[in-house]
Amino acid sequence: MKVRYNSETGRLGKAYPDTMLVPNPYIVLTTQEVNNIANQTDKIAYVINNEVVLKDKAEIEAQELAIKEAKRIAMLHMTKLDFFTYVCKPYGITYSQLETIVSGNEDLKAAWNLCNHVYRGNEQLNNYILTVIPSLTTEQLNQIFEEHCAKEE
Repeated sequence: MKVRYNSETGRLGKAYPDTMLVPNPYIVLTTQEVNNIANQTDKIAYVINNEVVLKDKAEIEAQELAIKEAKRIAMLHMTKLDFFTYVCKPYGITYSQLETIVSGNEDLKAAWNLCNHVYRGNEQLNNYILTVIPSLTTEQLNQIFEEHCAKEE
């Protein structure tokens, strides 16, 4: 049988009869191999170096969930005023200091001046803030963004 798999992740997909024309990428397996893989309910099959490898389903799902959560957090955003009000001001950074911080780095300056919102996923700006405010943790910054995320209208 011809079994398709994801070319980026290697995750095994649907199986098709050998007589069917199937686009690449696929791997050829016996019906018995396909059935054995299908019976592994606690495993997920991947193609790695043209070999089928079974990985723990719970572990893979936990990794996928962590990636999804990281993407969600990266998309949290707030207005620049909210960023100043809720991130900078409580930690003693004045607007003049924020302007000095931003103007000292061309990339930060562009990111600040050319945007309406500050995204949590903007690593450059957020990491710089974390170094300027050493008492602020990543988790605290995430929480601030969660609480003050600009809602889509």
